[in-house]
Amino acid sequence: MRRKKSDPPLSPAQAHRLRPIPAKGPVPDIALPMAFFTVSGEPPPRVGTDVVPVRTGRGKGWQVTVRAHARLGQIAAPPRFEVRWISRRRRPRRWPVVSDAFRPDSIAFQPEPRRVRRISEGIVLRRGKKLDPIAIIGKDDRRTYNDTRYPWGCICRVTSGGRRGSGVLIGPRHVLTASHVVDWDAGWAVVEIHRFDAGFAAGGCCSKLTAFTKIGSVEWSTLDEDYAVLTLTERLGDQFGWMGSRRYDSSWDEEPWWRTIGYPRDISGGMRPVFEQDFELDEDPLDYGPARAMSCGADLIKGHSGGPIFAFWPDGVPYVVAVVSAEGDDDNNYCAGGSWLSELVQQARDADP
Repeated sequence: MRRKKSDPPLSPAQAHRLRPIPAKGPVPDIALPMAFFTVSGEPPPRVGTDVVPVRTGRGKGWQVTVRAHARLGQIAAPPRFEVRWISRRRRPRRWPVVSDAFRPDSIAFQPEPRRVRRISEGIVLRRGKKLDPIAIIGKDDRRTYNDTRYPWGCICRVTSGGRRGSGVLIGPRHVLTASHVVDWDAGWAVVEIHRFDAGFAAGGCCSKLTAFTKIGSVEWSTLDEDYAVLTLTERLGDQFGWMGSRRYDSSWDEEPWWRTIGYPRDISGGMRPVFEQDFELDEDPLDYGPARAMSCGADLIKGHSGGPIFAFWPDGVPYVVAVVSAEGDDDNNYCAGGSWLSELVQQARDADP
């Protein structure tokens, strides 16, 4: 019995005709995080806060200093996360193949992000010849942006031990990323929402990690399961919204419908988000399981790992079908998706709403 084809996303022409939606109502106050640390040992630290007016560019701002007074020998570190494994030996419960998206009324919808000037890393020369990263396919179509409107403000910069990558808000307290972005030995992860240069819109610590597979370095046998969901201590998705997720359908192969956002290291040192649009995906024809590997026509560099591959459906709703996983040595880049991606998202959201 053949599986019924899923409704496709909007074509590039249809997506470009989406209309912006203005924000409604007052903008709610948000709790800007100043630190993501726990202090070890006893006694508990005393905390003091200083707020001093300063100039920030053309306007006025506030320098906020938070001090934790502790004893010598006590150290500050992010809290460790709890790991929740989803067994590969037993097929997970059949969750819906679609997890919902959400946009708060106070956040405007914008189908195209606000671009800013691109600052690339210095050119590397060998014997007078420029060295190009193998993961740039033809013309480099990536663009830097600075926009906290939906869905562009859902981008996340993920730091875990000695590793750094990208992610996206996929639930009220949930961030979808790649499994190999996680430093499993360090056991902690922090997330910055819409990091741009020295600033970020919000952030928090990971309290729980949900995954099928622990991946240190990506191999062909584990590429199709290279995703994980970070559960944050706070419901930051209520403030910024989140994208939904869908199972990829092979009938969508070789259609230029897809977009991605992330933090590649070769642009602004991975400190500014970039986006690329209107590229193709192609599912591996020999991969028939619930986890799927796909080649990807986007230009991807280290640091973009864990970034979402998504498209718009009718009414401008963005759904993620895969996450960036690996650079290829055959003029291809690769991402990981399949029905397990949506099932993983749904299980993480149901366990910690």
